[in-house]
Amino acid sequence: MKKILKWIGIILGGLIGFILIVGLVAPKSYHVGVTHFTKASAQNAAPLFQKWENWDRWSPWKASDSTMKVSITGTSGTVGSRYDWVGENTGEGSMTVTEIDAYSLKFDLAFGGPLPSTWKCKMEAQDTLGGSTLSWTFDGESPYPFNAFSYLFNMEDYVRSDFEKGLKSIGSIAEGPVTYDIEMMKNPGLHFLINRATVKFGDIPAFFGERYGVIYPEAEKLNIKAGTPCGLFFTYNTEKGETDMAAAAEVPERPKQKSPLFTAISIDQNVAPTLLKINYYGPYEGTGAAHEAMDVFMKQENLVQVPPVIERYVTDPGTQKDPNKVLTEIIYAVKKKN
Repeated sequence: MKKILKWIGIILGGLIGFILIVGLVAPKSYHVGVTHFTKASAQNAAPLFQKWENWDRWSPWKASDSTMKVSITGTSGTVGSRYDWVGENTGEGSMTVTEIDAYSLKFDLAFGGPLPSTWKCKMEAQDTLGGSTLSWTFDGESPYPFNAFSYLFNMEDYVRSDFEKGLKSIGSIAEGPVTYDIEMMKNPGLHFLINRATVKFGDIPAFFGERYGVIYPEAEKLNIKAGTPCGLFFTYNTEKGETDMAAAAEVPERPKQKSPLFTAISIDQNVAPTLLKINYYGPYEGTGAAHEAMDVFMKQENLVQVPPVIERYVTDPGTQKDPNKVLTEIIYAVKKKN
């Protein structure tokens, strides 16, 4: 019996020694990266991974574990929001957003269990000729001496297959009909300084440039804090190719000061108690699909729009050279149909 224990001790000691020696030369960090081309635009693909509620539509882990239960905390699509899961096959863990941009997402991927670990992940969609390139990267650390097991367990091979399946699923879904996340919120009461006219479609950019150049200096002269530039659209006549619209500056409250250069108006919450909003990223000429999505949503929810349609120009295309990163908030004030 003593000889058996002695040999077991020698073998265990040898294994431990081997692991300690191998750990001195084995890599302590690892990086995995996969890409996939899709015919869909980055704008259509990115929400599928930026919003936690969309992961169940394409996640390879969700598809492989019917027992997997998911919970989401925080506001999905914002820094700090978290996705937790637990399942018989997938174990337990969480993903927490650390950074989010127009078409990218960075998050910490944490695994629980007897050997907890945290990995840094990034997912991104980049527009390319004919579509967009989706990428998913994964960086982790394996502390000494556990890094020795990397020679027996290839992390890249283990993760790569699932990442590839996930990106292919995102691409397939994104290549379908264009969808937009529509946020529904209570109308707090919106206020604007406007300069209104009937404008031909082709003259809209020049109209904005001219009228903003009137509104903002006049507001400053009257000590009115004028905020984000907006476009307000009261009617849209496609047959005549013109729109009854206004160049507008958003203000925190309706001012008492008056001027012949602008009119103050409000979107009253008593008339339109609800706002619908789409965050549209891309060149201005592509906003039509977002407006069509609003029309479909209103019909489904039995809502009617209260003019004007509001476009809030959050990003200045003059300073942001990448048109796909230009943010326009499209806002509809609505009420229930009678």
